[in-house]
Amino acid sequence: MITLKTEFIKYLQENYLGKITEDINSKLLEIREDGILLRSEIIDLIALDSDYDEFIFKIKIQCEVLKTDGSFASCMFVSEYSCILDNGIKNFKLIEVIESKSNKFTYKEVLTDCFIPYNKKEDYEKLAIRFLKYYFQSNFKEYPLDVITLIDKVGLKIHLSTNVNDSLGKTIFTDCDIQLVKDGPHIHVKKGSIVLNIKNFLLTGNNKLFRTTAVHECLHWHYHRKAFEIIMLLNSQYKYVDSTDYKQDDEDPIKSALAWMEIQAYSITKACMMLEENVRKQVGNAFKEINFMQVQGMDKIDYYYSIVSAVSDTFETTLSDTIKRLSHLGFTEVDNLRNEFYDSFANSVIHNERLNDNQTRRINKQIFNFMLENSPKLKLAIQSGLYVYADGFVVIKSPKYLIRIGDNYMLNTYARNHIEECSLIFNVRKDYKTRFDLTNVLQFITANSGVSNSTIIVGDVESYVIAPFMLQSILDQSEPIRSQILKNAYIYEDNLTFSDYFKHLIEKYGFTSVKDLMEATHCSRSVIENYRDFDDAAYSIEKVLSICAGMKLLPPESKHLIKKCGLIDLRSNSKRTKIYKYLIEECWNEGIEKWNKVLKDNKIPALY
Repeated sequence: MITLKTEFIKYLQENYLGKITEDINSKLLEIREDGILLRSEIIDLIALDSDYDEFIFKIKIQCEVLKTDGSFASCMFVSEYSCILDNGIKNFKLIEVIESKSNKFTYKEVLTDCFIPYNKKEDYEKLAIRFLKYYFQSNFKEYPLDVITLIDKVGLKIHLSTNVNDSLGKTIFTDCDIQLVKDGPHIHVKKGSIVLNIKNFLLTGNNKLFRTTAVHECLHWHYHRKAFEIIMLLNSQYKYVDSTDYKQDDEDPIKSALAWMEIQAYSITKACMMLEENVRKQVGNAFKEINFMQVQGMDKIDYYYSIVSAVSDTFETTLSDTIKRLSHLGFTEVDNLRNEFYDSFANSVIHNERLNDNQTRRINKQIFNFMLENSPKLKLAIQSGLYVYADGFVVIKSPKYLIRIGDNYMLNTYARNHIEECSLIFNVRKDYKTRFDLTNVLQFITANSGVSNSTIIVGDVESYVIAPFMLQSILDQSEPIRSQILKNAYIYEDNLTFSDYFKHLIEKYGFTSVKDLMEATHCSRSVIENYRDFDDAAYSIEKVLSICAGMKLLPPESKHLIKKCGLIDLRSNSKRTKIYKYLIEECWNEGIEKWNKVLKDNKIPALY
């Protein structure tokens, strides 16, 4: 099989054989006094696995020697060399030459045929500790991993990319031009840089994948720099390692080497961010305790998820990496998460439905505590007992969405897969005291912490999402909680048609006859019956509002019914819509006469 090693041997044979032969000849008198070297061929090579800049390797050379008696002899030499791989071979120096009668030659720690450390599962932890000790010394066990300090200690310069068509990261091994912005110009990026793509962060506000990618690229630079320098010797078109899915190819040693680099960096990254000793200390006996409780089915998976989620937040790692790392460490319980609902969970909670640029659902505990002191709407929601903070979301407090463990709550499987149905939306405000500079990675990474000149601030609650079963609990609240939540609440879409929801309201509000509805709403029999029985009725906003006013629907119910008729958007800034919204929110309990007076005062047609 063709490997990077066999190709490098060819390269040395073609470009350095003269130097190697000269080195052997200079030693020949010391080694064999009875001959001179005629011909030599490199037949094998091994490279030392070390963390130092020097590339040290041994080559085995088959030689033909002309003896003093005129006969020919074959002999074997092992030469050890050191050099600096820096966009070419520099300081190529002989360390020693010995005659070898054995076919075996090795180092205590040797690189693979791809010139990277051996990639065994049992070595991931060892390689991670070796890497962290090299840069953090005695502090290598601290967590969550200080990614910014790591990048600084490794000595890499960071460039941020927003190019949505590009990979998550690149490690640059020679100067090149990179397109950091889609449809933008190519930017000159120097050797010793990493490019980190922030498209995921901008979409989700979650920086865990960003942190992981940064560590991944640092590992490429530390463990794979020598291999990639050799790749560039063989093919100058390669300039960087891309965080992508390289396919192994027995006919292409470079692609196979890149594939192994990517596999190795991916695996060691998880170990670096979640060292085994730290993880076991964090998890403790949690899984055993749940198994002892003999919980079954999806409830058991929910308990498992609570542990994994806590580990993910503690080490600031992605959920998928946390699951894989725990599985690798023998916590087989987490395999259930990957098999049962992982895909749907990742799509609904991690990526979520696409919100506006100034909105978010997920907030960390630090932001939650800060908002609890400074956000009147959030404070009202939590004080009411109708909402709780769980797994990064403020959600409706109900067994439909939550599992309670002691004084703590966590999302159940249904909530994770329907997060938009039960969680609040918050405003996000970007407050840039100075121009936000995407090339300033420290400024970007610290944006959420508020320690830089540019900060991203989570503002107040956009609105309260409620479930129909919450309405009575809201009415039971004291003021101002009751009015505040009723006025700003909306019912999540339930997939009912207008007529289905209207029938539900008729039953809920105790209207037993069409005649009663006619008297309350001032609508005709045909309007009531058509709206109740047909989904293609000719709705008018005046008739629908008459129903809301006459039935004295609660504000969230009126908004829900109006949304289903599809006639107006209550978020509009038009004068008429603002008046309608005022009536729905402030006059819901006062009847049609009051509504018509307000409409008349504002020169808007009265209700039906």
